[in-house]
Amino acid sequence: MDNFVTRSTPAFNIDTLAQHVRFLIISTPNNELSKISPFAIEKALKGIGGCPKTVKRLKSGDLLIETLSATQTKSFLLAEKFLDHPVSVTVHRGLNSSRGVVSENELVGSSDTEILEGLSSQGVIRVRRINIKRDGKLIPTKHVILTFNSTKLPATIKAGFLSCPVKPYIPNPIRCFNCQRFGHSKAVCRGRLTCSKCSVIGHSANDCTSDPKCRNCSQAHTADSKLCPQFKTEKKIQELRSCSKPSSSTTSNEQPSTSKVASSVRSKTPCKSKNADDSKQVKKDGKWEKVKESKAAKRARILAEKRNQNSSLLNKQTLNKQDFLKVPKNVSMENESDPPLKVYTSDEDDLSEMSTSDTDAPPPSSKSS
Repeated sequence: MDNFVTRSTPAFNIDTLAQHVRFLIISTPNNELSKISPFAIEKALKGIGGCPKTVKRLKSGDLLIETLSATQTKSFLLAEKFLDHPVSVTVHRGLNSSRGVVSENELVGSSDTEILEGLSSQGVIRVRRINIKRDGKLIPTKHVILTFNSTKLPATIKAGFLSCPVKPYIPNPIRCFNCQRFGHSKAVCRGRLTCSKCSVIGHSANDCTSDPKCRNCSQAHTADSKLCPQFKTEKKIQELRSCSKPSSSTTSNEQPSTSKVASSVRSKTPCKSKNADDSKQVKKDGKWEKVKESKAAKRARILAEKRNQNSSLLNKQTLNKQDFLKVPKNVSMENESDPPLKVYTSDEDDLSEMSTSDTDAPPPSSKSS
């Protein structure tokens, strides 16, 4: 196994601690938080430091909160009571840190302790070198895993006179050494012993002489092969998980979701024929039929459109004094008299319809007296 070198945690100043800590655990003695309603918890959190970004109740009954700023973190760290109960606010051990990989050939000869001492001023709290095993011997590589005391990875880090780029660390998927499946370890496995070489149940790979066959994809390789398609799929899942964590430098706005892409495609696709069929069906069924425009409203709308057209034509045709005198008077009078004649006839019809409908008198009989 790889060795870990961790820096001893000094007595941090609370202001320095609040600069990079965003995830806190709030707990009370005797698990009193599990008995308090969510409404009372929300009011108490607002009273201490304001409403946090996220609040989640853990299985233990404690609260896991994510703060918005260093000021809010400091307010919660200084809290002593929570709804008249003594409260303990601690820093989450895993969510407030991030891991990155540095690959530098000149650091192969440096020990993990030396690297930690040289990088501790830049927020590095843990160092682990990746080793490979060949012929029963551990061979150190140039890849070093660095753990930072912040949720955001730096782009580069200064190792002496070297400027080393930092890449996000993507761990290998967990594979069970008992059943050879991915997603769990041997300690919690409920399956049967399976050979990692031939995938036969009931024996281990120590004395196996059969041909290799993968337990996960049934191809001609062992279960621990990095060429396994299932391993590559699980590795991709680990990469997506690492990118979705708060420690990732990428955001969800960089790549559009499939739902947004699908909605944009639908909005650009013409649907003329479909809309025409839907309109006929609506008129036939009458369930989704829109309110019909009345005759009076339709005539008023047409009248307004004609007036707008006439006014626009008059505005465009700017005549000077000489041109105005050249135009015959009878032509101008005909142009002015035509629109009102059409308009007033329609208005009178509307008034006649309204007068007949508003009166309560019975209609006249068609028979002659």
